[in-house]
Amino acid sequence: MPKLNLHVDKKDSSTFIRKVYCGSNNNNIAIRIKQSASLDYIMTWDMIHNREIDAFDVPFNAKVIQDRNGSFYLIFDGKVIICNQNVRLKCYEVQNESFGRFEEKGYQFD
Repeated sequence: MPKLNLHVDKKDSSTFIRKVYCGSNNNNIAIRIKQSASLDYIMTWDMIHNREIDAFDVPFNAKVIQDRNGSFYLIFDGKVIICNQNVRLKCYEVQNESFGRFEEKGYQFD
């Protein structure tokens, strides 16, 4: 695994990496950093060029999901951020019961 060019202030004990997300695109990851009790900072990272692609301030309970191409989406407060397009849209939580006894849940946005 390559070493990231990510610098964290060692004196700041309240900020730390909460989670790292990776998926079907090995070239990009998302890093979730705690900012405060109610806010997180999520940055997308280019593993090939070892640099930050973009970053977003989100509530601590925001969901991070990926599509099959490895693109990241941030979902919170009825909104979705499409990270690779830097676009924020209205988002709806949906449930599909057409699979017999299995329920499928997901998100829909226009």
